[in-house]
Amino acid sequence: MILQILHKIVEWRKLHRLHQPIITIEINKSALLNNLSSMRSIAPKWVVAPVLKSNAYGHGLTLVASILKNESLPFFCVDSYSEAQMIRNFGITKAITVLGYTPTNTVAKNKLPNISFVVASIKQFQELLKQKASIHIKFDTGMHRQGILPNQLGEVLSLIGKTSLRIEGVMSHLADAETKNSTSVKQQILVWNELARRLQKSFPSIKYFHLANSAGFVYYNEIFGNVGRSGIALYGVNPGNLKLKLNPVLEMKSVISEIRTLEVHERIGYNGTFTTERKTKVATV
Repeated sequence: MILQILHKIVEWRKLHRLHQPIITIEINKSALLNNLSSMRSIAPKWVVAPVLKSNAYGHGLTLVASILKNESLPFFCVDSYSEAQMIRNFGITKAITVLGYTPTNTVAKNKLPNISFVVASIKQFQELLKQKASIHIKFDTGMHRQGILPNQLGEVLSLIGKTSLRIEGVMSHLADAETKNSTSVKQQILVWNELARRLQKSFPSIKYFHLANSAGFVYYNEIFGNVGRSGIALYGVNPGNLKLKLNPVLEMKSVISEIRTLEVHERIGYNGTFTTERKTKVATV
């Protein structure tokens, strides 16, 4: 039996040597860490929470988490409980905050260590009132997609006084931070600052206050808070308003399989969507 297993391993290694992938995706660790450093430079008094949702924006959830696990970060941001499970199953112990909706039942039964959940409605807050989970309370300051309304703050303050939940953070999300001199962002910041200051004054034990996404870092001096969430900029894509040199983290490589020369007025590809206007050299990648 052992000889059969060894034989299979040898054969697998032979096949592996014969096959080299034609298309590869490479992640640049230095670029990722440099982008993180650049985001820190905009907001020196904030800690940066990297957003790893949607498989780290396609860069590989556990790969990116493993690169960042030893960095000084408040928590990883993921979208779902399943993403949190993947990080924990990979052996990474860094704190995690689940930004997306998590069913009340899942929050109540959670056994993963060092994880917080976003609660974005009074209803769910009430359902979880006697649980001992860690949460971030999300307010709707103007995006109108998710969150507790500002006029419900009194109810929130009352619930916090009664709950067994650990209120780790308070958050919201900017809707139009990429737009220069956005009036809606200015209004959101005014609403947010009032909410956040009242909550901090009433409950000084709340650790994190975070409103800004990557584009929102430019409002650093106007926003009351101590955390900024960086997603798209972390991976090297400038949302358009950051005066930074960011480096793309992902690179896709392939090979040219064929080069040919086509005459004038030749159509190329399905449905002939491209027509040559002159004698043209064409490569197939």
